[in-house]
Amino acid sequence: MRKAPQNNLNYDENKDEEGYFTFSTDSALLSELGERLVADPSVALTELIKNTYDADSAVCTIMINQNEILIEDFGTGMSNNDFASKWMRIATSNKQAHVYSKQYKRLMTGSKGIGRFSARFLGNILEVESITKQKDGYFKLEVAFDWNQIDQTRDIKEIEIGYKYFKIDNPINIKTGTKLTIKGLKYSREDLNSKSIKTDILKVVSPHLSLIPKDKYFTENTAKEKLSDPGFEVTIIGMEDDDEIQDLSKEVLDFYEVRATISINENAIEVEVFNWSIDKGYQNTRIYKDTFPFKNSIGSKVYADIRYFPRRKDMFSGLNVNGVKAYQWVKDNCGVSIFDKMFRIVPYGNEEDDWLYLDADNARSRRDWRSDLTLKYFQIPDDIKSSTKHTPALYLPTTRQIIGAVFVKTDSTNPSHDILSQSMDRSGFLDNTGFKDLVTGIRFGLELIAIFDKEEQLKREAYEIEQHKKQVRNEITHVIHEINASNTLTKEDKNRIIKSYQHFSDNINEIEEYERKAKENIEVMGLLGTVAGFMTHEYESTIFDLQRAVDLINSYKDVPKELQEIAKSLQNSINKFNGYISYTNLFIRNINSNSVQLIPFKVKAAIKYVISTFKDFRKERDIDVDITNIDEDLWSPPMQVSIFHGIIHNLYTNALKALISSDNNNKQIKISAFNTDKWLIINVSDNGHGIPEGIQNRIWDPLFTTTSTKNNPIGSGMGLGLPLLKKVVEALKGKILISKSEEGFNTTFTVMLPIKKDNNG
Repeated sequence: MRKAPQNNLNYDENKDEEGYFTFSTDSALLSELGERLVADPSVALTELIKNTYDADSAVCTIMINQNEILIEDFGTGMSNNDFASKWMRIATSNKQAHVYSKQYKRLMTGSKGIGRFSARFLGNILEVESITKQKDGYFKLEVAFDWNQIDQTRDIKEIEIGYKYFKIDNPINIKTGTKLTIKGLKYSREDLNSKSIKTDILKVVSPHLSLIPKDKYFTENTAKEKLSDPGFEVTIIGMEDDDEIQDLSKEVLDFYEVRATISINENAIEVEVFNWSIDKGYQNTRIYKDTFPFKNSIGSKVYADIRYFPRRKDMFSGLNVNGVKAYQWVKDNCGVSIFDKMFRIVPYGNEEDDWLYLDADNARSRRDWRSDLTLKYFQIPDDIKSSTKHTPALYLPTTRQIIGAVFVKTDSTNPSHDILSQSMDRSGFLDNTGFKDLVTGIRFGLELIAIFDKEEQLKREAYEIEQHKKQVRNEITHVIHEINASNTLTKEDKNRIIKSYQHFSDNINEIEEYERKAKENIEVMGLLGTVAGFMTHEYESTIFDLQRAVDLINSYKDVPKELQEIAKSLQNSINKFNGYISYTNLFIRNINSNSVQLIPFKVKAAIKYVISTFKDFRKERDIDVDITNIDEDLWSPPMQVSIFHGIIHNLYTNALKALISSDNNNKQIKISAFNTDKWLIINVSDNGHGIPEGIQNRIWDPLFTTTSTKNNPIGSGMGLGLPLLKKVVEALKGKILISKSEEGFNTTFTVMLPIKKDNNG
């Protein structure tokens, strides 16, 4: 058999013959490799950085000048043979045959041998200088590529690249390594020097150190002798180092609320969950670990570390950095990135990327799991699914609340189309079975974060309730002790009074059940803030017994002064409770009614009713309330009156709290209301201490509160009032905001409720 002549495409079409055809390659292939398979400049630079990592360099320096880009490393360098067999061989299998680097046994990051052509994406000329150490000394290689000239050659086999390879005669202070100089830039210096490109590059090569596996997951000692890897660092000259960000990385990452680590192999997935558990005295501890069967097509071991940073009270209280800066750092670094052999794969982890469907499912308020693993092993019962408060799926972290890294080692030698594989343009993975299995596994870990975080929050809530009940019981015990110590009461009278208090203590257990039912309606009833705990008819009988005890104490002439003060304090509380009960019973009846009427009502009368519930409390503290600017004939839009009461009540009690803790001697609240063509507008102002501008955006966050229980009879609440109020107002298609206060006032909340007109209006 004979071969067809090399590079001969002129066959005789009028003659019988047989033989072999060979492939020919157009030089335009280099343009395709360099310009079609790279997505943007940051990806092109990253591919060149990977080569310096594979060359066992400890550093890679990038300098972007007006007319050129310099990329330099101090790795092993390239000899003439290395260059011919690796650089000059397209789609070389060298990195497939040599999985680990020569010196430090790093996993090689390249795969198809085409990353070097990304230099063409950046400029028209590439100059290569490389120094190696051979048996006979140090040698230097010099090569130059003019891509425009190369394009003029039709067949790639006819392209000739000139080079020089020579021994360095006086190798003093010579180091091995490679320097690439890219000239004839296709992008301006300003474009290449932009902060976004630098940020993208550094994110690609610098995963947060705390997230990197501690077991040297990405280096394997395949040789008996292996030098210690000094690590790898990229320096972009001209970009100032931000030491504060590095310090925040070290500190903030350890102040997570919940953390999950996920380890995946061919047949199983192991998940560990850590948090600041109340069961362990708020110590950072592992609360869960288990392994599940997981047959997948990823084709790589996977390790992930994901940390959850919700906006909650005292989230960063133990941090030495300002909490606002800490939250900003989380926002700037949020997302779950994927690192393949220590280099990040874009776009995963970018702010706009939602590869784990977190933001999509949160936006739709999805009430079930997405991962097949969670659906199988952690099913949500239907009764829990229907409860907004208890469904953990509704509390899935958002992208902005998490920082995480997924580490994989893709295998480019595996011919399977199903395994995890990078796309040809180095922009993400192929959307195949392997990638879908990766999403399933990582999403499983995130859903376990939601499950155990919700469980912990319920535990903490129960703990706080129990502590409150314990405090009440201690106070009752103290009162009983004082009664027993009295010298003026008969034994019979003491027993009668003590029995009343014991009845109150016993009723606490019954009240718990009523509180549980009340909290299921927390989104509406939370608007009542401090009176939510009194929403039960059991208090009526308890207060009746307390009233009898007070009357009995007052009936005696020679009563100790301490008991007189207790009786006076109890009488004031009973008077207030009676007002609360009257108000909250009406509220509860409206909520539980099966036929709630949406009707208009007079706004001023409704506001007066709310204000009357705290009449005595307000007068005792010399707090003046002005509602004179509300017209008696101002009507509301059709709505549920109890909801309107709740809105006003929440804003009114917030104003009272602000004034109680204020040193102002002229304490004032002003409520005004009026209609425009589209809105009923209500303003609630006070001249208390005001809300600092720096935290005005945070007051809408759940569990954030600016008030303290210290010297505040109303209490601080749980930081739920304003977030719930905002949710209810927005459910009515309305708006709530902090607006500019008129002279003499420091805080003004404005509520805008839409006025719905009929067809004739």
